[in-house]
Amino acid sequence: MKIDNIIIEASLTEFKVDLETEKPAHWLKTLVAFANSNGGSMYFGVNDNAELIGLKSAQDVAEKITDFIDKRITSSLPYELIPYSKDKLDYIEIKVSKGKATPYYYFHEKTREVYVRKGSSTVLATNQEIVNLVLMGANLTYDRVVTNIKQTEKSFTVFEATWYDRTHTKFTKEDYISLGLSNDEGFLTNAGVLIADQNTYLHNRLFCTRWNGLTKTGLDEARDDREIEGSIVNQLIRALDFFEANTHKRWHKESTGRVEEPDYDVLAIQEALVNAIIHRDYTELGSEVCLDIYDDRIEISSPGIAYDNQNIPKNVDFIVKSKRRNPILADVFSRMHYMDRRGSGLKKINDETGRLFNDGVYHVEYYNNNGFFMVTIYNANYGKNGNVTENVTDVTKNLTNLENKVLELIKQGINTTKDLVVKTGKTKMSISRTTASLQQKHLIVRVGSNRIGHWEVKD
Repeated sequence: MKIDNIIIEASLTEFKVDLETEKPAHWLKTLVAFANSNGGSMYFGVNDNAELIGLKSAQDVAEKITDFIDKRITSSLPYELIPYSKDKLDYIEIKVSKGKATPYYYFHEKTREVYVRKGSSTVLATNQEIVNLVLMGANLTYDRVVTNIKQTEKSFTVFEATWYDRTHTKFTKEDYISLGLSNDEGFLTNAGVLIADQNTYLHNRLFCTRWNGLTKTGLDEARDDREIEGSIVNQLIRALDFFEANTHKRWHKESTGRVEEPDYDVLAIQEALVNAIIHRDYTELGSEVCLDIYDDRIEISSPGIAYDNQNIPKNVDFIVKSKRRNPILADVFSRMHYMDRRGSGLKKINDETGRLFNDGVYHVEYYNNNGFFMVTIYNANYGKNGNVTENVTDVTKNLTNLENKVLELIKQGINTTKDLVVKTGKTKMSISRTTASLQQKHLIVRVGSNRIGHWEVKD
């Protein structure tokens, strides 16, 4: 006989035929894991097939359960004992709620351990998971924690300039306090430290790589790579530069004019990068956000699974209720119009990418395991036959987005490195690399000296 509405053991349920009193550690550790994760229920008097077996004395079992919990689980476990009777068979449910006073510990003699749920298993929590549980128990998030670093010890040039550029307002001293980047005494929160120009935390980096082909090879065989550190605002800007320099934008002519055919939607890539930077687990040391570009796809990964063990399906075409690991950072980036506050980011990535394919098939995938969250976005032009008009040379078919933009600006007479930097908003190094590439492809020539000369389109 099955118990009602329960079919199999899973992340939120476990079954026990009887109460194990000689070796109670296993079921007690699972109760701890429930409280440290998303809650769950344990049934006594039920076998692994969810079949009701019944207990000899439900009252005796309930009293022993209470006694074991009081003696071997720290803090006040948020649970209730619920007795049931069906066809003269008694069984008990221990219903554990998601705890607010995390972390909860199992202890016995010299053992004091923290457990969490991973799928249908109970496992020891990692150091990073314990740190996050401590923050949750204190009603804190990583970015809210106040550091011993004074605001006056850091500069915020990139952040303040970007804020002004995107909001048309000046970022004031009072804003640092009101938005949670520093406290009244002038000490920065972790959010403030991450936004500062200087790289204080060594693991706060973003790795960009353009791989040859469809798999990772040695870095010596990669087409391009870049390691970006410092302000997370600067990381986003430079990662987008890298993306534009290493992807292409095809086009074809129609009677109404030129129709662009980019490999990827820029807003979808920006949204994915912002999500990776904002929602990454900064307590995870030795791991970085990665932007990996292959011939057929882009993979953007960040340390830490979805916050609060939130379940993210492989394909998302609906608004996912937002749970933010770093709400201060999310608020700041939202105010700069880099992300949406309504939790629609994943759907936006899917929708914007889908418009390029226009075939009703998913071309964005999400993976939430092995300590990382990753989004894969597929190249809309991979495998297509060239459909650029015949009067366009082969070399122009393969220009990157930034190369196309710079070439068009030079045609318009915006032809010095200084003016190109201003017009594109890119760095001097990025423009120099782009013009050098265009020169190598025999599309532009240098007129005059390196110091006072300019670029012209080659006839």
